[in-house]
Parts: sequence; structure tokens; C-alpha cells
Amino acid sequence: MTRIPGVTAAYAWPAASSHPAKLAHFLLQSVIDRGAKLFTFCPATEVKRNGSTLWDVHTPRGVMAAEKVIHCTNAHVALLLPQLEAYIRPNRAQAHSLVPTQAFAAERSLQSTFSLRYSLHHFYSLIQRKGDGTLILGVSRSNPTLSAETLASRFSIDDSHYNQEIAHDALQSFNKLFPDYASGGQGISHGEGLDHAWTGIISMTTDSVPFVGAIDCWPGQYICAGFNGHGWFNNS
Repeated sequence: MTRIPGVTAAYAWPAASSHPAKLAHFLLQSVIDRGAKLFTFCPATEVKRNGSTLWDVHTPRGVMAAEKVIHCTNAHVALLLPQLEAYIRPNRAQAHSLVPTQAFAAERSLQSTFSLRYSLHHFYSLIQRKGDGTLILGVSRSNPTLSAETLASRFSIDDSHYNQEIAHDALQSFNKLFPDYASGGQGISHGEGLDHAWTGIISMTTDSVPFVGAIDCWPGQYICAGFNGHGWFNNS
């Protein structure tokens, strides 16, 4: 069922999937249709109390007063809520898109999403897109085979480049787990294999549970952050 030789165990259960970009665009359009205004390149830099019931949200384009403020900045939440810095940390994740070989094309494409686990914190995520067959390979944030320097670099907000060592490990592990990817003695032809790799900043919490709800010490402020990477890796 898994097409992985020597696998110790496999568990399967029904699951749903969504297209992240389409979902985000739908949500944005929905709030615009309801009269909301959305601003880009307009970061909130500070939130200060204004009287007993209002909060002033400071931005480079001015100050806006609101009765309710919802913090949805995920990994960057500590900028406005420094008391949560020890509990919600930025973490640089990485994913890779692979053009399938004939062994993974058409009727041979993968029908399930995978979490390929060596241990609790050492695993690879895999999904094959239905539209074009592209394989999306994500990596865990803890891997005993990586160098200490690479592991230390994961606690970062810099997503301007991907890590070559992580990419090499991911492809090496993928080829080991799925030896029939280059089966039939044909190997990987021109145009097949790694297409590109990218990084994105996700947020990790100390107990792997997100922060959702009211901020008790600041009435009128709420938080929705710390999702530990869920919904990120197939965002290409």
C-alpha cells in the first residue's frame, strides 16, 4: 500500500485536503465582500490602550482605534505580544517540489498523503498534487542526520533562501524510501526530479498546541497563532 520496502508499520485514515492559495483568496474576497478593508505593506508596530475600551493600533500609515484587536501574526506574534516570546517561536521550515518520473505518473500516482516517520520528531511529509502530478516533499524540524549548524538555523525569521543540506537529505531519503521512483533502469530523465525548494516561517509552541482565544490581561485583545506548521508544506 505504501510502496516503501521494509516499512515497519502503516496506518491509514480518511482525511481532507485543500488548496492553500485558493482557500486564502476565498477568505480574503469574502471579508472584502462584507465591507472590510485590507491593507498590505502596512504592519502593526505597536498596540496601546486608548481610554478604558479602545486600543490604538500604530502603523506607518497612521493610528487606528478599535475595541477589539485579533493577533493573527503566527510566528511573529512576539513583536506585539513580547510576553509570549518564550512560548511561540519562529521556525524555518522547508519543502521541495519534484517532477514525477513515469513510475509516479498517471495511474501510478500516489493516492494518499503521507507522513513518513522515523521517530516522533524525525519525519518527511509527502503529497502528490492531483492537477499536475507534482510531488511536494516536506521535512521535519528535527533530524539527527543534519549538522548542528543547520539545526540551529531553523530558529529564524529569514526565509530568503533554502538550506542546501536539508534539500540533499530530503532527496536522498526520498530516493531511499521510494526506490521505484527511478525504476526500470531508466533513472531520472531531463525535466524530472527536483524542480525547486523553498522555505517559509512557521510557528512552534512549547506544547504543540496553538494559542486561540482572549488575552485575559488585555480585555478586547485576542490571539489566533502558533499552529506548529499545519497547513504549510504544500503551499506551492
